[in-house]
Amino acid sequence: MHRLIIVAVIGALAAASGAWAELQILDEPLWVFPGQPFRIALSQPAGSGTLDVQVPDSLEMTDRWDQDDRQRFYFRALEPGDAPVAFSGAGGELTITVQVIPWSDVYEPREYEGVQLPRLWPMGEELAELKPGRTMHTDEEIEQMRASGAEPGAIAKQWLEMTDEEIWSIIPGPAVPRTCLIVLGSLEPDRGVGKGCPVCGMEIYEGRDGFYPWVLEPGTWKVKCPNCEMLFPSNDWQSGDMHSGPFPDDGFGCEPVEPVAGKSGEPWRWPFIAYYHQWQAYMNTLTPGITQAARAYVVTGDERYAHACAVALARFAEAHLDMSLNLNHRKMVNRDGVYRGPVGAPVKSRYIRLRSSFSYIQPNWDTPRIADAMVAYDLIYDAISEDESLLEFVRSQYHPEIATADDLHRMLHAGIIRTGAQYGIDNATARNWPMQEQMVASLALGLGTEQSMELVDFLLNGWPGLRYLLTNQYLKDGAGHETGGYNSIQVRYTADLADLFSRMEARMPELLQPPRFISPLNDPKFRQIFDFPLSASLIGRVTDETGDAG
Repeated sequence: MHRLIIVAVIGALAAASGAWAELQILDEPLWVFPGQPFRIALSQPAGSGTLDVQVPDSLEMTDRWDQDDRQRFYFRALEPGDAPVAFSGAGGELTITVQVIPWSDVYEPREYEGVQLPRLWPMGEELAELKPGRTMHTDEEIEQMRASGAEPGAIAKQWLEMTDEEIWSIIPGPAVPRTCLIVLGSLEPDRGVGKGCPVCGMEIYEGRDGFYPWVLEPGTWKVKCPNCEMLFPSNDWQSGDMHSGPFPDDGFGCEPVEPVAGKSGEPWRWPFIAYYHQWQAYMNTLTPGITQAARAYVVTGDERYAHACAVALARFAEAHLDMSLNLNHRKMVNRDGVYRGPVGAPVKSRYIRLRSSFSYIQPNWDTPRIADAMVAYDLIYDAISEDESLLEFVRSQYHPEIATADDLHRMLHAGIIRTGAQYGIDNATARNWPMQEQMVASLALGLGTEQSMELVDFLLNGWPGLRYLLTNQYLKDGAGHETGGYNSIQVRYTADLADLFSRMEARMPELLQPPRFISPLNDPKFRQIFDFPLSASLIGRVTDETGDAG
């Protein structure tokens, strides 16, 4: 059954005029969780006027954007249940019943266009058992970290001065798009040729990075042009203002009030909020903060760091758990939408394509972040079980199902381990080989139970075929199959895989047995992948750096 029950009735005024006017849906949610923001965007014939909207008490309408033929409405879900939203006007009548489901129901089997949901490993069943404790770090390694006396990172220190709500709100969640580029030529009108700053044009690139000239303004949800120093977007997005000023961006791309276009005349869109979301909120703050806070807890023993880390981890897990169900929230479909009119909606035709659907951001940057989240979870695991205030806070974020520490652990398992593992099985996070495979191996070690062997078996003997990686992915002299810069990724992550398999073998030697389970360390070709860069060095000092570097 479709998630949204839609009833359209053609308006009497339009019928009287002899023309069949109607409301068309430009953007709508799949499923919505309590506390989550979402938007409904409609089109109507130009000149139809303002739409009336009837909103049930279970939803809060936070803003609306009237652009005549395009009508956008912004909501936040307050409680579970079917929520009918009724629109009416000269352009017609339309009722959309939004399905708001509690987080406890995310695990219920569903289907979208033939795709089985949620995408949680193991599909269709629960984990046999939870993580038994710390599994990724030995006691000796923990003692070494404590003895290092390392200074806590800047973000970790800052989090001690922030409320739980402020840490939780660093990211708005996956309902809001993410992108790493303001200009993405393959998706742009005129292939982005001539698209620079909406105010000063191509001058933004003079003497600056061609990919990333924009300046992030931390804490503002604003992006600055380094040339004209204009801040974008013009609206105060983080305060709920979706459309004020000459350069508004509702999260789905900036549409200048005075359109700016290339030779074709088709207006360009600037995804400022999506750019800030990916770079500043997720990549520069939330995910490095998780790692810093976990390490600070181990080094200092200060439980406030563990608490802050756990709040951020719960938010991280919730975001990824959402995407196990809401395919429209994955990076690829909403990134590809923000550059396109009429409202920057996610590309609906691609929802069902799991392969290369990505996760919160693109895989080459997110797979190590998911693995790092697993490491952080491992470091603070014991502290979570003793933190009653943590449980109370997570419950307050529309998670009444979190009654005990085990409940929170199940949520973290689902959002980090189960969702992440299924990303890998679905090949959703494939990009630079073998980063996806290293992520899945990290999650297997992080879980640390007999069921972890299912993931190891998949990596070695399933379609990734890591059993044959040194033969299939490297030339006979140890060279990788890509350019120098990218080959270094292969070497680093192949070494990580070998280390992870060795750690699993040490932890569960009775399970990790040949011939089904093997380690690349035992392959004589393993050393060659390290010898090759030495043999191919330039002037005996550096290796060639090619790829994105030139």
